[in-house]
Amino acid sequence: MKPQPPHGPEALPSALRRLRFWARAVLSVEIILPCLLPGGLLIGAYAAAGLFGWPQALPGWAHAALLAAVLLAAIGLPIWEIWRVNLPNCEAADRRLDAASGLSHAPLRVVTDTAQIGSDALWALHVSRARAQLERLRLIWPRPTIAIADHRALRALVLLLLATGAGVAGINAPGRLIAALSPDFALTAAGPTLQLQAWITPPAYTGLPPLVLPPGGGAVSVPEFSGVTISLSGLPDAASPPVLEIGTEHQDFAVLDAHAFQINRNLTTQGRLVVRRDGRE
Repeated sequence: MKPQPPHGPEALPSALRRLRFWARAVLSVEIILPCLLPGGLLIGAYAAAGLFGWPQALPGWAHAALLAAVLLAAIGLPIWEIWRVNLPNCEAADRRLDAASGLSHAPLRVVTDTAQIGSDALWALHVSRARAQLERLRLIWPRPTIAIADHRALRALVLLLLATGAGVAGINAPGRLIAALSPDFALTAAGPTLQLQAWITPPAYTGLPPLVLPPGGGAVSVPEFSGVTISLSGLPDAASPPVLEIGTEHQDFAVLDAHAFQINRNLTTQGRLVVRRDGRE
């Protein structure tokens, strides 16, 4: 009687065992990536809010609580989703390899199967043909089903918010993102002593007196080329300089001392005057 070729997982050459290992890794990536989607969407939405300056506008304690909740949810949701799924086994990896290679009759299963069907000679021939097909095994890149997991296309909405927020923030985008991750308790404590004064000086030929602007905001109409002066005092030590925004234009305040800043400029266009520091309005 002729000796039978070896069967079972040990019958696979080391190269094929490695290929099976990577097939399981590819399948695992396809399963795990959709599980990361909820956390990624949450982080993206918070980053977009940070670009708009919304978290920074909250009191320090509320900002910190919101940031902690977002981080916990962004970590906890993927862990919960991954915990619920079943990672692929060797049989799933073999099916993936067969499908990716265009092979029929599951040659990997035949080679590793310990059961014999029919006569020894016929089974040995079947195994031999299956082993010959193993040379054609190929592996393709992961194809995660993100679109199925996100059937409402929320990722497109988050990307749109990020792009819009980046356009609004302009050159201040990095500072706003940092501020969104850094609750400012010092500014909250210094709130009662914080003083903002702003006034507009019309051109001399108009003979109009200076117009004091209320810190709470409001709409005013002034002649073109009027000058605006804004001073901000009562900031904590080592505070970063504020920025004046007029439409899409940005200009840093001049430093008067460790706690005070001031800016002077002419108004050549209409728009909303906004004073920001680290993304906070």
